[in-house]
Amino acid sequence: MSKTFKVNNGIQSLPWPSQSPDCNPIENVWALMKLKVNTQPPTSINNFFVRIKKEWKTLSIEFAEKLVDSMEKRVQLLIERKGDYINY
Repeated sequence: MSKTFKVNNGIQSLPWPSQSPDCNPIENVWALMKLKVNTQPPTSINNFFVRIKKEWKTLSIEFAEKLVDSMEKRVQLLIERKGDYINY
C-alpha cells in the first residue's frame, strides 16, 4: 500500500535499505559510547549500566545537532555512490 502511494504521488525511494548504518546517526552515538565506556572497562553488569548512563549524560546538544546536520551530506554521498559505503 505504501509503495502504491509513493508511486502515485511521485515519491522516490532510495534503492537500498533505510537501516543502512550510514543513514542512521545513532550508529555514531553507539560508537562513541563504546569508546568512552571501554576507556575503563566495566567490572560488573551494574557498573556497566552506571557507566553507560554516565556517558550518555555527557553527550552534548552540539554533538546531536552535528549528527542531524550531517544527514544532507550523508544522503548525497549515498546517492552518488549508489548506496555503497561512505565514511561516516
